[in-house]
Amino acid sequence: MEHGLISKAFLLAAALPAIAMAEEPALCESYTPGQLCLCDGWGVSLIAEGLYWTTREHHLVVTTSNVGLSPTNQIPPALDRWNFRGEMVRIEPSWDFGWRVGAGFTSPCDYWDFFVYWTSFRTDGGEEVDIIDLPGLNLWGHPDAQSAVRLFAAEGDWDFKYDVFDLEFGRAFWIGKCLIFRPHFGIRGAWIDQSLDFVFDFQPQSGNPFGALTNLSCDFSGGGLRTGFDLHFTNGTGFGLYGKINISLLYGQFKSNFLETETTPSGNTVIADSVDDSHMGIAAFQGIAGINWNRCFCCERFRLGIHVQWEFNLWNDLNHFMHYLNSLSSGIFLQENTSLALMGISFGGGFDF
Repeated sequence: MEHGLISKAFLLAAALPAIAMAEEPALCESYTPGQLCLCDGWGVSLIAEGLYWTTREHHLVVTTSNVGLSPTNQIPPALDRWNFRGEMVRIEPSWDFGWRVGAGFTSPCDYWDFFVYWTSFRTDGGEEVDIIDLPGLNLWGHPDAQSAVRLFAAEGDWDFKYDVFDLEFGRAFWIGKCLIFRPHFGIRGAWIDQSLDFVFDFQPQSGNPFGALTNLSCDFSGGGLRTGFDLHFTNGTGFGLYGKINISLLYGQFKSNFLETETTPSGNTVIADSVDDSHMGIAAFQGIAGINWNRCFCCERFRLGIHVQWEFNLWNDLNHFMHYLNSLSSGIFLQENTSLALMGISFGGGFDF
C-alpha cells in the first residue's frame, strides 16, 4: 500500500508543471455580459430606446348612456320600467411614443455590471357623448339638486405622465453553450401623475340648465427595491432571443384631489373640494420578451447591438381617484384602488466600448 501511495505522489508531482502552464479559458467562454459582450474584462455601455406604448385602467368611465326616461326605485320595477339600465362610456387611451436611455459599466472585479435607466412616457385620451334623446348618469360627482340625477351631455379627458428611474447590479453566467442567465438587484424610483377632467351638462325638468366641471388628480412619487433576472439565448450568428422579469416593491406618497364646480348662466360656484395625502406601499411587475442582433468589431473592442421587444408593466393599487357615490352633501365616497398597465413595443440599440 505504501508503494501505491508513493507512485501516486510521484505522478502528481510530475504533473504540477503541466497544470501550471495550462492556459485559462477565454473570458467569453465562461462569462458574457447581459447586454452587449466585451471580452476585454471591462466595458462601458450606452443604450437608447424608443417606446410605442398604450395604457389600460379600470376607472376611465365617463358616464352611463342610454339610461332612458323610465327608471324607478320600485322593487321589483313595474312592467317596462327598471331600476338601472345603461351602457358604459369609457375613455380609450391612445398609443403614443416615449423614450428610455441607459448607461452601464462592466467591472473587472469578477465582472459584475452596473446599469442605470430612465424611462419617460406621456399619453392621454378623451371621450365625448351627446345623449339628448336618451339621458345618462353622472358617475363621479352628484350635485345636490334632485333634478340633476340624469345628464344630457358629457365629456371626459385623461392625462398621464410616467417617469421611472432604475439602478441595477448584476452578473451574467453561461448555463449552457447557448443560454445566458443574469440575475440582478437594485432600486427603482417612480413619478406617476394622472388627471381626469369631466364636463357634465344637466337639463332639469324645470328651471335653467346648468353644468358641472369635475377635476380629479392622482399623483404618486416613491421608491424601493427592484430585483429580477434576464435570460438570453444565442446561437453564435449574432441573433438572439431574450426575456426579462423584474419585480419592484415601492413605498411612496399619494396625492389625490377632487374638485367640482357648478356652472350656470350667472356664474360658476365651487361645490366640492377634497384633498387626500397618504403614504403606502405598492408592487410593480415588468416582463419583456424580444429579439436582438449584436456584432463585435475592431478586434472585439467595440460592439454594436439593436433590438426590438414587447414590454408589459403592471402597477398594482396605483389609482387612488376619489369617487363620490351619492349626493356631495352626504360625503359618501369610494377611493379607487385599481391597477395600471402599460404595454407596447420598445426598439433601440446599444454601443459598448
